[in-house]
Amino acid sequence: MSETRYSYAKFGCSVFADNARTYAYHVWACANNAYPPECIPAMLECSCPFDDPLVDWVNPIADPAPWYDPNDPASTEFLGAMILQADGMMDSTISAEVVDAFNDGSIVSRSHLKGRAPVLELLVLSTSCRGADFGIEWLRRVFETDTCGCGPDPCGSCRGKTLQLRLSCSSDTPCDSGLRTYVNVSVVDGIAVQKDDSLDDCCCVAQRVTISLQSESPYSYSCEEIICSTPADEGAFTHCYDWGVDCLECCDKPACDRCLYDPLCACFTEDTLPTSPITASTCWCEPVQKVIQCCCINDISVSGFDNALKIELFSGLDTTNDVFGDIFTENGLRNVRVSIFDNPELLACITDQQSYDDWCAAREDPRFQYEITYIPSNSTLVLDGVSGKLTLECGGICRSYPYEISNAEGSLFPLVTNCDPMMVCVEWDTMNTQFRTGPGTALSSLTVTSFQRRLS
Repeated sequence: MSETRYSYAKFGCSVFADNARTYAYHVWACANNAYPPECIPAMLECSCPFDDPLVDWVNPIADPAPWYDPNDPASTEFLGAMILQADGMMDSTISAEVVDAFNDGSIVSRSHLKGRAPVLELLVLSTSCRGADFGIEWLRRVFETDTCGCGPDPCGSCRGKTLQLRLSCSSDTPCDSGLRTYVNVSVVDGIAVQKDDSLDDCCCVAQRVTISLQSESPYSYSCEEIICSTPADEGAFTHCYDWGVDCLECCDKPACDRCLYDPLCACFTEDTLPTSPITASTCWCEPVQKVIQCCCINDISVSGFDNALKIELFSGLDTTNDVFGDIFTENGLRNVRVSIFDNPELLACITDQQSYDDWCAAREDPRFQYEITYIPSNSTLVLDGVSGKLTLECGGICRSYPYEISNAEGSLFPLVTNCDPMMVCVEWDTMNTQFRTGPGTALSSLTVTSFQRRLS
């Protein structure tokens, strides 16, 4: 298979460079005499079969291309962008400050990894000058706005933009096709058109542009794998801890934004900067009865790469068509405890009563443990070891988790392991968890996803 580099790139929601698509549109333009006769650029097919499997590109109108606008003829004359080079992707980001010592010698600070600063070089292809202008404007909108098409960008918001880039194209390594994801990426220097003598004879149809980006993290991620996705099961196991019988009562508050309102406790204000809250809670109830379910993470990389975890808790959903009558999720999901334990002995994951008893007797203190006071209906709480943020996905918006975390123990971030297997456990409150099935319902659930973390 071809060892193509840098053949595909996506920023936020938008694929802004796709060598396979652009080359196909170039072939279409040549076959249909769309280029000016004196300005037909010489192009090489330089793509990777992994970029767009099972896609047969035709032209910007027929597909249609993500930039195509039926009300703007110039959009049909822009053919896309190809990646020529991506500088800084393989460079080390480790550094340390050096200052002169009071006497002879130097003092070296602790080495640390900085974020990555890629500079992308693109070839913008079009069949006319107005098509080139349109294409550069479209690229600017990809990088310089918070919109995705005509609406808000769901791939951005409180988790920051992600950059996906094809670093190589090889099928030799299982799981790794060369596509890397970089989180929390921002534009440092926007689109800039570069003078290129080799393209001067191409009129406007081929132009070279650059853009400089900066990631907060030095790491990239590959090999995304869902380790488990488990719906809450009321037939699971019901002991291990002694539970209290008292529950704190909270004052009533008037209704407000469903995603920012706990009907038993308080309204909250929007926080656009996600944090990892560690606060005392006045709204935590110790369940009278609960069930426990765990997810074992045993397939840990031994080749030197870390594994970052993303834990998602879905609150469950009932609709007005619920055959059971009551709409449970008006109250959301409450009193959830999430714990992560190291499991170097590879003790059996919790699948039956005996293994559960053995685990309770043998386990040490958790690596971390969070008590989640409240998750609104039809919402997902994300504990993300990739971005290092705690977020709430509610009402189609990703926002900082606005509610209180009770009794936080240990460090949540970085949520990473590189040696020992682990076990993720969630403890459901049987009175405040969506267990029901049937028309119009979706159970509360736990999903754990693993990402391979790399230094390039």
